[in-house]
Amino acid sequence: MRPLNFTVRQHVRRFSKAAFALEAVFLAYLTCLPLPFFNNVWRRFVTGRLTWAETGDILSLLIILIGLVTGWRLAFAFLFTDRARFRGLSRGWWISATAVASASLLTLLLMALPALGGPEVVPVTSPWWILSFGILFIPSFIHLAVEARLRAV
Repeated sequence: MRPLNFTVRQHVRRFSKAAFALEAVFLAYLTCLPLPFFNNVWRRFVTGRLTWAETGDILSLLIILIGLVTGWRLAFAFLFTDRARFRGLSRGWWISATAVASASLLTLLLMALPALGGPEVVPVTSPWWILSFGILFIPSFIHLAVEARLRAV
């Protein structure tokens, strides 16, 4: 007979994966939201109509793409590999995901400054405002980080 502790851990792992699978369904929808932005910027870039002043659009697009690729890489590793492989992912994936999550949080905080009586650092007309939507991915990123780093093997 298995010890009770093993059975409880096994159930917690299953519950955690099931909960994250539900999160992933929501994240799949959120991943589709910036597609019109991608299409517009990409079309202007390819046709040569992108001006120097719009380079912020390309940079924000690259940051978003890096965040989506790294986020989904971590998500698929958690959902479809065993615990050892998930914990053994390269630090590069984690560093880039952390950097994009930090940029998202910073953008949201800078956008909130005018509401708090501070200066307008990131106006809504800025290409960087779209990074603030990344805040919706942060709870799932924290879930993955806890699973990878804080839980026992």
